[in-house]
Amino acid sequence: MNKREKKLIAQMGIHIDSLTSENENLKRRIQADRKFRSKVNKKSKETYSVDEFLKKIFPELQRVMNSSRGSIVLRNQDPLNNETHFYIVAQEGILSNDIDTKLMSLEKGKYINTALESGESVVVNTKRKGHHTNSIIVPFGWDGINQGAVCISNHQCHNDYSEEERQIFISCIRDIEHGIAIIMRERRHLEGIASFVEQRDPYTAAHSKRVAQLARLVAAGDGLSVSEQYLIETYGRLHDLGKIGIPDSILLKNGALDDQEFSDIKAHPDKGERMLLRYNKSGNGAFKNGRDILRHHHERFDGKGYPDGLGGEDIPKYARILSVVDSFDAMASNRCYRSALTMDEIIRRIERDIRKQFDPNLSRLFLDMLPSIAYADFKDNKKIYYSPFSPEALNIPADSFIATKRADFEKHGYRPSQFSQTVH
Repeated sequence: MNKREKKLIAQMGIHIDSLTSENENLKRRIQADRKFRSKVNKKSKETYSVDEFLKKIFPELQRVMNSSRGSIVLRNQDPLNNETHFYIVAQEGILSNDIDTKLMSLEKGKYINTALESGESVVVNTKRKGHHTNSIIVPFGWDGINQGAVCISNHQCHNDYSEEERQIFISCIRDIEHGIAIIMRERRHLEGIASFVEQRDPYTAAHSKRVAQLARLVAAGDGLSVSEQYLIETYGRLHDLGKIGIPDSILLKNGALDDQEFSDIKAHPDKGERMLLRYNKSGNGAFKNGRDILRHHHERFDGKGYPDGLGGEDIPKYARILSVVDSFDAMASNRCYRSALTMDEIIRRIERDIRKQFDPNLSRLFLDMLPSIAYADFKDNKKIYYSPFSPEALNIPADSFIATKRADFEKHGYRPSQFSQTVH
């Protein structure tokens, strides 16, 4: 064998080794991609909250990308300012003083804004105090709109990401979008059922939407993160889901319920919880936040509520928030058996039932916030906002209803109704 032949054989050996290595890398990537897709599919069936899903799937994404630092952000979901603000849903490896649990201006996240506006991935290289960071930001969304972005930074081995790895990352984001589509489809189905319950009773139209948004505002006032605020709003929309099985003769009865009828009404939290779990095939931890709200929003602080007779702080906080805002909206609404109560009477009853029916801190927080809260139809070009006590507020359709601070409405050009009552 001459030198030329030996050289060719050596080159072929190197080429074969390279192909073998590439083949092994390809196998690992395919296996990792399949495993990640399986995780996405599983976790998308464990929640009806996009925020909760993203928080759960982020560690899995970091493992695939061998990343030590990163975050997931979402646009603010408030239709008044969703174009200008975002918030962090999940993060890892970011210094605590760099983390803001409140809304942030997109101007402070220029690379995130670039990704959201362009719909394309963004590669960022930064140097700070001699340290080099390589990051990839990929936008994602639903309903044809870019709603958020995922950012990952340097491998744990500190090398820059390759083009091939960027493509793997983008593929993972498409899997995440598929998971979100599953969540949105199933959640809208359940919201449709909840809406049907309200449509059976003209006096409770948009009740769940009002309660859900009031709960979000109280959660914000209590200092919960923006992600938690939207999580409680998501499940607040479904809190009366179990009433779908209650006959109209009970639900719309114009008078006092007898013992059996009241027993049927009291069964709706348990029925709602079971409906929430109908697509779920995983363990007891699934839907925990949603189950807490649906099952326990009729517990009482004194332990005399239902279905489990929990009391005090044994009642999950989200359910304690729902309890007071649900009762408020019921008293502020016309019902088949009575007209809406007056503002003074509603406040008197809530104050009377502090420590009995309601958590003292959360109910007082709600009463303190009430003067600043207003309702509006954000699709109405008149841009008028109403007091939660105004009869006009009850006529706002669920699909265009929004509750927020009066000051926020005024900042966006809304003006108060001349009949809008104010709590003093």
